[in-house]
Amino acid sequence: MDSIERSIIVDTSAAEAFSTWLRFENWPHFLKAIRTVRRLDESKFQLFIERGGKEYESVVELSLVIPPTRIAWRTVSGVDKSGVVCFEALPDGRSKVSFKMKYFHEAGWNHPHILAQRLESHLACFKKFVEN
Repeated sequence: MDSIERSIIVDTSAAEAFSTWLRFENWPHFLKAIRTVRRLDESKFQLFIERGGKEYESVVELSLVIPPTRIAWRTVSGVDKSGVVCFEALPDGRSKVSFKMKYFHEAGWNHPHILAQRLESHLACFKKFVEN
């Protein structure tokens, strides 16, 4: 399993960034491949994803939630991957948001640079969403 991590500074508190990311209905606003999210239970969500003109379905499970610093998840169906988002309060009131994904090459993630670009895009979209 390999991993990729990217970070961004956002002009909001770590607590606000954390609560924005934790609200699953927000995900399609900044995780652009996700079209809709449906809550299955307290910790599982069904994602409807469109990428490259194809539609996919995946179920993810929140595996760790530590307010206001960390949210971790893993897939329970669909492409095998997991991720963690960390929120670090900065002295000036802003926060650093770090997004790390673990993935298997065997699951179709053969181009890590494309995944890195996606993480950067997700973070840029999150910055715009949480700051507005």
